[in-house]
Amino acid sequence: MNKLDTMQLVGIFLTIVMFSTIGLWSGKLIKTKSDYYVGGQRFGTLSIAGTAAGLYIGGGAVIGAAQLAFNHGFSGMYFSIGCLIALTASGLVFSKAIRHSGLQTVQEMVNTEFGKKAALLATVLGLLAFYINCITQFFSGISLITSLFPVSAFTASMATAILILLCVYMGGFLGMSLINVVKSVILMGTIVASAVYILYATDGLRLMVDAVPATHFSLFPRGMGTDLNNCASAALGIIATQTTIQVIFSAKDDRSCRNGMVIGGGLLIIVGACCVLIGMYMRMIAPETDSLQAFPQFILMHTNGFVSGAILATTLIAVATAGVSQVLAIASILLNNVYSPMRPNATTKQQLRFSRNVILAVPFITVAIINSGIDNKVLDYNFLSMGLRCAVLLLPMCAALFFPGKVSSRFAMASIVLGPTALLLSKYVIDIPIEPLFFGLIVTIIVMLLGVLDKNAQTKKSADL
Repeated sequence: MNKLDTMQLVGIFLTIVMFSTIGLWSGKLIKTKSDYYVGGQRFGTLSIAGTAAGLYIGGGAVIGAAQLAFNHGFSGMYFSIGCLIALTASGLVFSKAIRHSGLQTVQEMVNTEFGKKAALLATVLGLLAFYINCITQFFSGISLITSLFPVSAFTASMATAILILLCVYMGGFLGMSLINVVKSVILMGTIVASAVYILYATDGLRLMVDAVPATHFSLFPRGMGTDLNNCASAALGIIATQTTIQVIFSAKDDRSCRNGMVIGGGLLIIVGACCVLIGMYMRMIAPETDSLQAFPQFILMHTNGFVSGAILATTLIAVATAGVSQVLAIASILLNNVYSPMRPNATTKQQLRFSRNVILAVPFITVAIINSGIDNKVLDYNFLSMGLRCAVLLLPMCAALFFPGKVSSRFAMASIVLGPTALLLSKYVIDIPIEPLFFGLIVTIIVMLLGVLDKNAQTKKSADL
């Protein structure tokens, strides 16, 4: 751990105060559920781009990418590549259908198309997937805080929980979006400048080639199957992510949504590439570094004073807002699919109170789980979360949006259960020569196709009668 000087501490403190003020102040703009969950549907192209990119400029695309690059080189790029594919597809293919459906969660889409039982299964398993991703952001926050201050992992996890609440409790999606835009500008400038410095310091990477393992420069350092599986997990999982749908609904029109999502994906690929350089550079100059601290240690080693503190605090806020997006997704799913059906006459005030109670509870439950002894592989948890979202939600969502009335409800329910079950069995129990995501996806596709045949058979039988 590096000892911080006075100006670094001032920079950290003032930057956290600035972002916290934005989060708390935005609560004054919240008048309706729409304001809290989709920003009142008034975002333009640049706001959509900053919000979409900002969702993943945090534990995954920054700290996680640098960690994986430190250990495995180019493998750190695959999360960002998956983000690029997902946001581009969301903007060009899915956004118009989602916006015009009027349904703000995947579970609502499943309920409308396949019924309450299928929606309940999608709700439970979808919440599990989002919660796993929430855990990854806490690990990133703990890594950053413990690299800056002489505190325990428990204290760092509590601090992360408090930062998440400061960002989201009052302002919801609107506050998170305002913070995302500001922190994305700061971190993009920092990360790109860092990459330029590294290119200069390594003589165009020539010195790095001689100093790090040759496998780091391979296209698939961990094997084609593993890296492509991780890329596909991110791409397909993000499309079915609740927060992605909230970004889509927050746009003021279809064009702003489409263009903003594509630009956001482009920003993330730049961030990912630069953070991979940072991780590999740290492997070259400080191979004894804890890989999870590769990014914060780079900042401490190469910047000074107030600026250094401001960058580190912004990175910490980036981790917090990535956690915010998962907490907000969980609250949105519970509100729309559990609370509202049970309390259809609830007032806006009651809905907002329920949302804030959920948001208050989730971070502190996570603190307890984090400190129970589970390991801290940030991107591995990210990819597992994305894979589960894909297996549980993606194909039922596609069927509801693009092929209504074509798939039998009972087979849709079966796919929601069997897809993630196959993924988890192949990852942790059964040794088969297929990557877990692809195995789960194959099972889901087969079950859904059987649902198409079953629906056709039912339709034919009805016609004969």
